[in-house]
Amino acid sequence: MQGADKIIEKLGFEDNYRVEAEGRSRGFWLLWNKSRIDIIVIQYSRHLIHTLVGNIKGSPKKECFAEIRDMSTFISLPWMVVGDFNEVLIVDEKVRGVPADT
Repeated sequence: MQGADKIIEKLGFEDNYRVEAEGRSRGFWLLWNKSRIDIIVIQYSRHLIHTLVGNIKGSPKKECFAEIRDMSTFISLPWMVVGDFNEVLIVDEKVRGVPADT
């Protein structure tokens, strides 16, 4: 088992996709729990991983955001969460449709 595999196993993620380091370019990992979310890797390069994310199982939005906040307390390096959360952060920005859930 490689060092990366050991780290990923220790972190407790069920699945992963890695772009290995190449020359002076550092590699990066995409880690997820397949029991909670389906991810299909469409394309990758040494700069990005393009994925299709679907079938998020469980976690309603508020619980999901709480989990992200909890994760952030353990991370001291730059990181990001990317997605179409379809969430209104400021009620005044909502123009039409169903009222925002705050």
